[in-house]
Amino acid sequence: MDNKAEKDDWKPYSLAEYREVAASLVHFSVKGVNSNAEAGGVRLGPEAGLNLPYVSVRCLIGRGIRLAVDYTKNTGNIATVVKQVRKLEGAEHGETGEQAERINAAVANALIGGFETGTAQVSPRLRQVLLPKGEGHYLAATPLPAGGLSKVINERVEAHNTSIAEAYKQAKDTGAATAGIPRRLNLSTLGVGGANPQNVGALVREMQSLLVFEAPTENRSLREAYRIHYQGIPLRPPARAMRAWREWQDRIKDVHGGVLPTDMETREAEREWVVAIALGVLRAGEQAYRLLERHRDELPGGELLAKDLEDAVIRGLINPDERERDWPRSFGQRLAEEVGRYRGWDGESYLVLLNSEALAAIAGWFEEEAR
Repeated sequence: MDNKAEKDDWKPYSLAEYREVAASLVHFSVKGVNSNAEAGGVRLGPEAGLNLPYVSVRCLIGRGIRLAVDYTKNTGNIATVVKQVRKLEGAEHGETGEQAERINAAVANALIGGFETGTAQVSPRLRQVLLPKGEGHYLAATPLPAGGLSKVINERVEAHNTSIAEAYKQAKDTGAATAGIPRRLNLSTLGVGGANPQNVGALVREMQSLLVFEAPTENRSLREAYRIHYQGIPLRPPARAMRAWREWQDRIKDVHGGVLPTDMETREAEREWVVAIALGVLRAGEQAYRLLERHRDELPGGELLAKDLEDAVIRGLINPDERERDWPRSFGQRLAEEVGRYRGWDGESYLVLLNSEALAAIAGWFEEEAR
């Protein structure tokens, strides 16, 4: 910059004027929501800082980061004083070194502590969000933008994109792979402030820059893996196998006067239909296991099943490594119980009528198949 031109453009103000303007600067201004709203805003003091891992004004203050503040109205000499305060923070100003130090000190002292103005009532041009406080009470909150926070974000984004561009250039020059280089952050522009943005504040340009992200797409496979991780899978007899068994029984009964024979040949044939049920359930467990393995690195703690999934039968069904010595028997009994109360097509009657002796035999068949 031409220093002479800078000095010619520089306007002299007293320390009192710098101090007065600085004392009225804020982090949050209502003008960022609606430039026609009455002037108002809030500046937070150091005591408002939070030690939390979020990108917010309070969290950055809590980390000792100084955020730029802005004016709430563009009247008199306010905009010019703020402009010169910004330049005094660097080397582009028309003051002597000693005077610049005095002005910077006066401004810093004026900005100590919190401040608010125009907050006695909420302008109808602003928005309010009602936050529940319990027992039918609500807290009315008015969201306001912070130009200083936007400035920090923009600086970080610019630094990120610059490093990405340099990484791609280096990879191109050296012939290295680019697969591991992070993506560039996309930006767009929002017309904050309308035809005369300067009325919003000195940081209005910072608020006009927006990060743009693609909408997330549903990963059904991962979603199902999470569901199984926390809830397991149902121990449910396969509908097709159950119906095939019932249809076989009906055919046999038709041939034998409505009675199911108890001879060895019929019993062995029925065993095959029952075993198909167990195979279907075990296959469902294997499929769940493969799905969880495919997403193991994305599951909490890299564990296939959540610790609070306490059903040992279901855990063993999914993960063979968790099957205790008595798991096959427990599995057989549980599955036999599910078969015994399986409803028919009408949802009312039982698909297969079984007495306790038949259920015990079926449980044994299931147990043998699970070993």
